[in-house]
Parts: sequence; structure tokens; C-alpha cells
Amino acid sequence: MSYDDSVRGFFYWVTRYGKADWFLWPLGLTLLAILIASGFEWPLKVRAALHHWGARIAFIIAAVAIPGLATSLLKLVVGRARPGVEGSHGILDVTTFALGADFQSFPSGHTTNAITLAVALTVLWPRYWAFFLSFPIIIGTSRVMVLDHYPSDVMGGWLLGAVGVLWIRNWCARRKLVFRPCPGGRVVRRRLPHVESATWPALRDTAQSLLTAAAAMPQSRPRD
Repeated sequence: MSYDDSVRGFFYWVTRYGKADWFLWPLGLTLLAILIASGFEWPLKVRAALHHWGARIAFIIAAVAIPGLATSLLKLVVGRARPGVEGSHGILDVTTFALGADFQSFPSGHTTNAITLAVALTVLWPRYWAFFLSFPIIIGTSRVMVLDHYPSDVMGGWLLGAVGVLWIRNWCARRKLVFRPCPGGRVVRRRLPHVESATWPALRDTAQSLLTAAAAMPQSRPRD
């Protein structure tokens, strides 16, 4: 195998992670579990933690899904041919409202998924911005390397996804959901008092209480 084939094989492997299903499904199931758990009686700290983390997960899902839907619609409206499509005339070849994937090049959906996840995580945990934002750079590069998109498709996905997440963040901040506005136009993540530091101790104490109660239950004597 040549060097070029090895590099392209690597990017074919990487580009699969531009799909959103590998993280949206776990996030959705986690949110469902939190919603179910919220219906039970818990100590105040545990209920606050469930609400706190459920809201964050819901924000991430919305931040990925809404720009993703906008990307799908824009692909259909623009109708740009992908690189190498037979009979196409290059980057300016468009067929509006074409249903086939061959004419849905702009913007890149994989890149939109990657940037929305990265920006959503960055606005929640800005300390790790460099790590988060390396992901859409790698995915965007892979889309060009596997010849599925032009560089402008990737840049369009980055722009649409980033703007979409920031719009959703600002929408939430105006309603004091997950974020809050600050003087000077800044938007910061809301921190519920003592929730993050108390989440695991509270869950641990609750689990210990349940185990203690179960151990104290009278045991039925086995029959011969």
C-alpha cells in the first residue's frame, strides 16, 4: 500500500465520526434516563443535579440538531455537485432541489455536526476549547481528503454550525436556561450552587442509604 493510500485510508476511518448518531443516541438515552429518574423522590441535591445535567444535555442535543436540519435544507436549496460527479462542471455546478446526494455538497453535513458538537462543548466548558475545536478541523480535513467535498463546503459547514450554536446559546441565555447574560454582552454558563461538587457525593449517599435499607429488611427463611 502506498503512502497516499495509507493517508486516505486514515481519513476514510476518521470521517465516519462526522456522523452525529454515535453521540446523539447516547446523549438522547441519557436524557431519557434523567427524565425518568426525575419522576422519583430524591434528596434535594440529587434532584438539582438531575435538572442541572439534563438541561446541559438537552442544550447539546438542540445545538447539534437544529443547525443540522438547517444544513440539510440548505444542501437541497443550493444543490452543488460533489467533486468528481460525472458530467459536472466543477465548483459552480448546481442543481437546485436535487434529491440525490451527488448534488448536496454545500455545506458539509459532517463538518456541521463536528463544529456544533465542539462549539456546544466549548461554551459549556471553555477551558478545553483547543481540544474540542481540534475535532471539527480533523473532520473537515477528512471530508476534503476523501474527495466528498470542496474546501468551501467545509468552511460553510463550520460557519453555519458555529453561528447556529451561538444563536441557540444566546436564546437560552435570554431565558436563563443553562446560560446567563453578563454586563458587557458576555454570556456565561449558569452554575447552580454546590451542584457540581455535590452531585457524586449526593448520589453515593443515596445509594448507601438504599443498600442499608435493603440489608435491614427481614429475610425470609428458606423452606426445606
